[in-house]
Amino acid sequence: MQEKQRDFENGLFKDHCYKLAQEICEEHSVFKELIESFQEWYHTYCSVILCFTDPFDLDVSDKQNLLNDWWQQQGEHLARDHWREKK
Repeated sequence: MQEKQRDFENGLFKDHCYKLAQEICEEHSVFKELIESFQEWYHTYCSVILCFTDPFDLDVSDKQNLLNDWWQQQGEHLARDHWREKK
């Protein structure tokens, strides 16, 4: 029973993170093709920092910094994969 409750809560948390990530991307004009990658990254990020801070309380500058961190970590391979598909 506890496992089902934990899975349910994890699903709610993931949905919430994905929704927030979508909003962040829309606010900052992220290419639609890259939003899913940011959603996955943001969910992982929130899962890790959950112990240290409230991931639901980010101001606008924090959101921009999150996008910058994500792009620094994954931008090179995302751009390479994206442009390779276009050829």
